[in-house]
Amino acid sequence: MTISRLTASFLLIKLDKLNQGGTVFLIKALESLEVFRDTQGLFYYLVLLIKIKKYMQKPNRIVWMLDETLIKSSPSHWPKIRQQTTNIVQKFGNPDMDHFLADPEPLIKKLGEKLAGKTFSCVIDLSGWMGEVLSPVINSPVITTEFSVSRIREASDPSLPTSGYISSLSRDKRVRLKFNLNRSKTLILDDTSFSGNTSLLTIKELGLNPETTTNGFLISNS
Repeated sequence: MTISRLTASFLLIKLDKLNQGGTVFLIKALESLEVFRDTQGLFYYLVLLIKIKKYMQKPNRIVWMLDETLIKSSPSHWPKIRQQTTNIVQKFGNPDMDHFLADPEPLIKKLGEKLAGKTFSCVIDLSGWMGEVLSPVINSPVITTEFSVSRIREASDPSLPTSGYISSLSRDKRVRLKFNLNRSKTLILDDTSFSGNTSLLTIKELGLNPETTTNGFLISNS
């Protein structure tokens, strides 16, 4: 059995979904394959193996989201909040992990530059605040914060995996919102996207067309 380009590409896509234990298992499984029967198979195997081992050497990353803290406070307090958050991370953060402070101010400016001049039939703001901030640059007759999705986390697991979702609207209210919106060209806004499931759930629940739906995130797992 040889490893093909398609198999290698598929495994590289799945790599971000694996924890370290799963990655070690994948390496052992690959090493058991008869990949040396042809030069092409050997090449893709070696490329994949290098990427996997580099992935394993990367420290786990923790993202500290500052958007709600800053948005709900006066701009005059923002420098102090940033500094205090930095102090907390430096004092209590695990030094073996990569810590990233997601400051919404530069991120929202960058997102605004990408959306400037684009026209949308409606904007679904899952964050509850991004639509208002971006409204001067977004050309859309409707920006709604009515619909949102909350994740349910497994508190018994230190990695806090998502076990489900809760919608802010009942089924009847979702149906009503769906038919009140012009969904021909929709923009979904959210502060984070680590798996894409929240956006996919929004598309499903509100009957959006994925081909005509744009997603705008402050930070994503890419």
